[in-house]
Amino acid sequence: MSRVTERLIVRKYLLLALPTDQVFDQFAYRPTGSTTSALFAITHHISRLLKSSSYVRCILIDYCKAFDTINHLTLFQRLQQLTMPPNVLLWIINFLSGRTQAVSSFGQISSWLPVSRSIIQGYGIGPYLYLVYASDLRTLSPHNVIIKYADDTTLLVGQHSSMDIIPEYDNICVWSARNKLTINTDKTKEIIFHRPASRHFNIPPPMPDIERVTQATLPGIDITSTLSAAAYVNRMLLQINQRLYCHSSSRKAWQFRHYISYLLVLSCLRYQPLQDNLPSTTGTG
Repeated sequence: MSRVTERLIVRKYLLLALPTDQVFDQFAYRPTGSTTSALFAITHHISRLLKSSSYVRCILIDYCKAFDTINHLTLFQRLQQLTMPPNVLLWIINFLSGRTQAVSSFGQISSWLPVSRSIIQGYGIGPYLYLVYASDLRTLSPHNVIIKYADDTTLLVGQHSSMDIIPEYDNICVWSARNKLTINTDKTKEIIFHRPASRHFNIPPPMPDIERVTQATLPGIDITSTLSAAAYVNRMLLQINQRLYCHSSSRKAWQFRHYISYLLVLSCLRYQPLQDNLPSTTGTG
């Protein structure tokens, strides 16, 4: 049996072993998941929370190299809690263990050191191991929502929630530290969503060390605090105009106008922002 076939079998067992109630909030690396599904889920929950609140606070959490800093020991402990054949579990442990790495600079090579972190994304099972790793990240209150797309984590807290956004965010920070993941506070943003007609409501004070913005990317589409995607549409129209202008003066381009329209225009209009551009790394020796 080839190594590729082995990895496909292991990936299948990983997906079967993951309980549905543990990955319902994860929209990456699943047969029914996509950026479109994640976007629908986020906008649905925001709209639902706005029915009983004047605003919804949203924190877009960015992790520093999440896939490269996953701790193997923590991952192995989490894998042991799943129901899967022992030989599959041993295969995964063996696959990640015994790897070493060195740094080469200006013709000099450092000593080889063991790799105790990171998942091997380029080999097919790495992304599914991340699903296992982050499966127990939950909100403190059932009224609040966490939406995950790979390592992009979105926290939604309504105005009248039983748990404020500060303890919810602190809970995520504690979970991240316990699991040896680092939140990039420079790229983590907060946005407050509200109805377009709402102009008179008390805006809560900003959170320390987190920038508050009026427009954010969820996921792959620019959305304002009133859930308007006009900025995204304008950006796409500008991109389409630029592409068409580059080919408008070419007679040969006119002969293949149908193919050009498909490649240059429809590729912009069809919503495919991030799902084919997930982070990828290569394995170490």
